[in-house]
Amino acid sequence: IPKDISVSELSVKKINYLWDMISLIKDIVIETQERFKLNKIPENIVIDEANGPVVIADNVSIGPFTFLKGPVFLDAESKISSHSIIQNSIIGPGCKVGGEISGTIFLGWSNKAHDGHLGDSIIGEWVNFGAGSTNSNLKNNYKSVSVTVNGSLVNTNSLFIGLFIGDHSKVAIGTQFNAGTNVGVGCSVIANAFPERYIPSFTFYNNDQIKKINFVKFLETAKVVKERRNQNLSEFEINLLKKIYEK
Repeated sequence: IPKDISVSELSVKKINYLWDMISLIKDIVIETQERFKLNKIPENIVIDEANGPVVIADNVSIGPFTFLKGPVFLDAESKISSHSIIQNSIIGPGCKVGGEISGTIFLGWSNKAHDGHLGDSIIGEWVNFGAGSTNSNLKNNYKSVSVTVNGSLVNTNSLFIGLFIGDHSKVAIGTQFNAGTNVGVGCSVIANAFPERYIPSFTFYNNDQIKKINFVKFLETAKVVKERRNQNLSEFEINLLKKIYEK
C-alpha cells in the first residue's frame, strides 16, 4: 500500500443472502424519511410510529381503515387496499397490496391486492398473488428456517423466514407457502396443498404436474402485464430472462 493512502475502518452491514435484507428494513425506511416528510397523511387510517417511521411517497393511494405500523415505506404510485395491516415493510413503486403484510419487501409493480398474509418475505417485480394467498414464516417446532440456495439447504439462523419469489411469477388463489419457500423467476404456481419449498425458474407447478413453461408464451404474458402499466418489455429484459431460462 503506498504511504500516501490512508486506511480507515468502516462499520457496514453485510448482506450474504436475500433474507439479510429483512433485518435492514428499518434502516432503509429511515434513510427515505427526509425526502417525503412533508407528504400529506390520508384520513381514516391509523399510524403507529413507536417502532419506526411511516414514510409515504408521492401519489400513493391508501384505502380507509388501514393500519400502518412503522417502520413502513410506501413508494410512489402504490395502492393500499382498505382494511390492510402493514408493518415493518417496504412496498415498492406501483405495487397494489392488501391484507396483512409484515417484515416484507416488495421490489415494485407487484400485486397482492386481496386478503392473505405475507410475512418475512421478499417479492420480486411483476409478481401477482391471487386472493387468499398466504405464507407461513415460523416452523411448528420453533427451529430456525432453512432455504434452498443453488441446490443446497442453507440455515438462515432465523426463526422467522417466509417466501422468496422472483420477477414475473404468478400465484393462484388460495395458495399457501411453507416457511422458507424459494420460487424462481417466471413461475406459475397452482397448489391445493403446500407446494415444494423450492420451485426453479420458469416452472409451471400445478399440484403434482410440474413442467417447464414455454418461453415464447411467457414473453407474451410478460409484455401484456407491463403494457397494462404503460411500460414495455425491453430487449435487455428479454435477453436477461432468456439467459435465466437457458441455465
